[in-house]
Amino acid sequence: MKTIKNRNNSPFNTTRKRTQKPLIFEKLPKCSRSRIYDMTTYKVNCGKNLLLGYKSIKAAEETSMNKDHFVHVIISKLKDYNEPVVVKIYDSENRHLKIELKILEKIQDYRNTARLICHFSCKDDKNNYFRKIMKPIRFCSNGSHPFHYFVYEYIATGDISDFFTKNTDTNLIKSFVLQITAVIIQLASIYRICHGDINSGNIMIDTTEEKTLDYTIDGKTYTIETHGIIPKMIDYGKSKFYRDTIVSPNDVWDDIIIMLVVLNRYYENDQFTKNIRNLYELNFSTFTDCYLYVRDIILNI
Repeated sequence: MKTIKNRNNSPFNTTRKRTQKPLIFEKLPKCSRSRIYDMTTYKVNCGKNLLLGYKSIKAAEETSMNKDHFVHVIISKLKDYNEPVVVKIYDSENRHLKIELKILEKIQDYRNTARLICHFSCKDDKNNYFRKIMKPIRFCSNGSHPFHYFVYEYIATGDISDFFTKNTDTNLIKSFVLQITAVIIQLASIYRICHGDINSGNIMIDTTEEKTLDYTIDGKTYTIETHGIIPKMIDYGKSKFYRDTIVSPNDVWDDIIIMLVVLNRYYENDQFTKNIRNLYELNFSTFTDCYLYVRDIILNI
């Protein structure tokens, strides 16, 4: 039996009005000094901090004042870029900053992570970021506290909690679970990365026009029907690189279990809930075994 948990979510308003309501992010004129209107232009403008923040997604008041937990995420507008962007603001003293920089550099071309447009450092007033912003803000405008800014693509369909409180079609669930299982495995087997912080807010659901996507595991390619969605991992601040020469499939299985438990909060299906019981008792010798168990046993719903 399937039920949907109610949750009131207001989608981001993309209509420009001459009021205090959220503004749209319309396509701006080409920069007069830019000869190429592409991502290169956007990176240049991003590096010059030609950004304006409009709406907080997460503020420090919702997390902790501890310097290792401080974060502020703002939907913003980047000059000459016709889509919203997300600016993630780190305290430069945050011990997780360096590891996220290293990992983002490693996976910058990976299809299943949110695209990083650019990042930069500057000083600003920390008081600006303790609470959600109530009016447009310029970054690096005034202050003495060192910050680091990551500028990402904005994924309008949101994260697991945004998407699966509204979409619980079995085909979507199966596509998501198979794809994100493959992603977790590929991060470990190809990039030697353990995400380590799987939660509903760290897996985004993007749309795709591709009917199928290929994922390679242990040298074999698996073709997965997308049903119009593709998962993208974000937030690698608590991640780590595997140090062992050989990554154990059982280590990867731990992240897969967490993903399944998180999804079950939003997808209440009796058979699915039954299938994900006692998963910690399992042992696998290959990544393929992990993937096939998910495909053939857990998704037998």
